[in-house]
Amino acid sequence: ARLQNHLSNFKNAPGWQQRLFFATLEHTYAPKLAKSKRVKTMKARNLFSGTVLINGADTVTGYNAARSLSDKGFTIYGQAENSDSLLLKSKIWTDVFICGCSVEELTSCSVEIMSRKAIKCFKPVLLLSQDKAVEIVSRARETLSKHYYFQLPTPDMTSTLLDKTKFDTWAKENNVRVPLSRIASNETDLRNALNEIPFPLIIKPLVRTPQWDQTYPSDKAFKLERLPDNIESLCAFLKATPKLIIQQWISGGDEDVYFVLAHIGKQKTTAMAGRKITQWPVLTGSTGMCVSHDDPEVLNLGLDILNKANYVGIGSVEFKRDTETGEYYVTEPTVGRNDFQSYIATCSGININLSYVLDCLDYAYQPQASQQKALWFDELGHIRSLRAKQTRDTVLSLLRRFISHRLSSAHLSMSDLTVSISFLQSIIRLVLHRSEKRSSHD
Repeated sequence: ARLQNHLSNFKNAPGWQQRLFFATLEHTYAPKLAKSKRVKTMKARNLFSGTVLINGADTVTGYNAARSLSDKGFTIYGQAENSDSLLLKSKIWTDVFICGCSVEELTSCSVEIMSRKAIKCFKPVLLLSQDKAVEIVSRARETLSKHYYFQLPTPDMTSTLLDKTKFDTWAKENNVRVPLSRIASNETDLRNALNEIPFPLIIKPLVRTPQWDQTYPSDKAFKLERLPDNIESLCAFLKATPKLIIQQWISGGDEDVYFVLAHIGKQKTTAMAGRKITQWPVLTGSTGMCVSHDDPEVLNLGLDILNKANYVGIGSVEFKRDTETGEYYVTEPTVGRNDFQSYIATCSGININLSYVLDCLDYAYQPQASQQKALWFDELGHIRSLRAKQTRDTVLSLLRRFISHRLSSAHLSMSDLTVSISFLQSIIRLVLHRSEKRSSHD
């Protein structure tokens, strides 16, 4: 009788209220009904519905974004360029479109997704994972907004945060501490920069082009301790990218790198702070391992910078703490997309991707505030960093973190065994290949 009364009151309620109502009924009545031998326990319904297209489904960043949404009720599609990626084997994907991320191809993906939907009035949400996709979508936001829901800062601010030269100027104008840097597009610029910036220093691409990723797949930057004897050798970098940034080195190790991951929505902000433990390559590479970092100073520092930029959408700010002065320097902002290690937010209980999708779809939601101690690692990257002489991490510290933190990794997950098994198989093949190569060499 009570159930019948509830149903009569809510039969004309909006769809989202009905979904929430039925989920509440199941939570309340299913345990009681399960006590009866004649009734089986009802499977819990998902509270949300909607469609999401994730750019870069063949990358760790894109795949981990899909993992963060996999059990929320959304239909998840992927866009990828590498059809051989083992990440595409995941059952999380309803389907993956093998294509580039041009305006025409993204539009085509949306048209195809909409043709498969029973209810045509809701466009898919577009979730980005690559800088090149952010640049394309920002330039064509008027066209693509007819086919997707997405959030980005203004075109000018997106361009400023993507371009390290523009960001350096903006940072100085807004009292944001950044390392001393210069831009080089030819040998003369390179020589001048090496004379102006004290050693040690960092050389990295202004924009990581596909050619740079192909030539230096594991290297985001290179550290120079002194002026090389043959400066012309550094000009090889300019063959992989049109412009280089030469930047002051901030003293400290990988464990002195901090970051703030955030989604700033229409009304609410979801954010968490983290700290890197290792990088690969050591000191200049991508995250090998990181942990959540419950520090209001770092969190507010990152959010303050994003708020100065009138930021909207998903983004992050990376800092390095100078071990000599204790000051934080912004080394890299990320605009419009997730970071490589962004899944640590989901693992810590702060699901930034969920907030983004819900905000795009105009759901009423409350961002999670309590942060658990979490750890995320790139399996191969961390193992390689541990073997390096420069690393300061130890096996004992690693064991302590594994005991005290909630764990997650780039590829391995009990909830997605298809990818996990494929990844382990690829590791075994890699080890066997190297063993055969070493035997052949001997």
